[in-house]
Amino acid sequence: MAILAIGTTVGSAASDESCQAQTNAKIAAIKGKVRGTDPNGVAAGSAADVQLTNAEIEQIKGMNLKAAIAMHQTADGWAQAQLSGLKFQFDKLGIKIVATTDAQMNPADQVAQIETALALDPDILVSLPTDPLATADIYRKATAQGVKVIFMDNVPTGFKPGVDYVAMVSDDRINAGVISGYQLVAAVGCKGKVGIVYHGVDFFVTKQSYIGVKEAIAEFPEVQIVDEKGIVGPDFAGETQTAVSAMLTKTPDLAGVWTVWDLPGEGAMAAARAENRPDLKITTLGLGQPAAIALAGNQLIVATAAVAPYAEAIAEANLGALAVLGRKNLPAFVATEALPTYQNNLLDAWIYSYGVEAPQAVKDALTQ
Repeated sequence: MAILAIGTTVGSAASDESCQAQTNAKIAAIKGKVRGTDPNGVAAGSAADVQLTNAEIEQIKGMNLKAAIAMHQTADGWAQAQLSGLKFQFDKLGIKIVATTDAQMNPADQVAQIETALALDPDILVSLPTDPLATADIYRKATAQGVKVIFMDNVPTGFKPGVDYVAMVSDDRINAGVISGYQLVAAVGCKGKVGIVYHGVDFFVTKQSYIGVKEAIAEFPEVQIVDEKGIVGPDFAGETQTAVSAMLTKTPDLAGVWTVWDLPGEGAMAAARAENRPDLKITTLGLGQPAAIALAGNQLIVATAAVAPYAEAIAEANLGALAVLGRKNLPAFVATEALPTYQNNLLDAWIYSYGVEAPQAVKDALTQ
């Protein structure tokens, strides 16, 4: 699949061309590099290292395996892409999904849900822990039961790969933060006041993206971060709308806002509309449909760093199957690269994220 230009003009016609050239060059320099690590500092292996041979696929199909999926939440496009990819790959491997749960970001609920799922005797558990400390014991119970545990994005406190779990799969969230930070800088013309909406809980990958965006913006001294607000959920869009509305009231000349992923980005858009600020520049991570439609129509969200949850889900399912087979030297951490996304490469970015063509609503927004 061909991916279009890494950079494009995301600000107004009056944007500083020198600023645009600087940020485009910095984004281009990241291409092909994975900087992020897992919470244990393990560098990323490649998804190519977790492919099954035809013989292994046939062997897995004959084993009548079962899998459980315990999600942190399922409200956004990222989570839905993960579920779609897992269902596709488990079906391809002949592995029956016996439980799919949604904790709605509540650790106690997630623990109870996994407890129930473990009673169904799955061979594989794929999960994103809502809290690295509060959920640790239930994952230890899964491993003690002989379940092959694969994590998305986060690892419980004190867990070691190959001992307490098989592997973690994520995107390179720190570089995604850097990319979306440069995109915000470009959108405001390398000068002006901006706000940040971060994830206000102990969550490894969202902390990584926060580090990345702060690093990127710090390279441009005329871009001032004048306000930061943390959101904890589960109403990420609603909390972000409140936070950004407060920012706009406090700083009427706020030029831009970064949100930690696209669902909070929807709240930032709602705040901008409510405050009559159609000129506010928003960048984010991820590519849910509302964000994609806004980007297609050049409305508020001007750029994003798209991630690849569908491809990550394929790797997660494969890791579970290979662990059951006992393949040696599996990577403890697999990461995908973030794709700088703009109006001009939106349709390719959708395929990169979801493995399918964009829905008609996104295509229609590009032609309006």
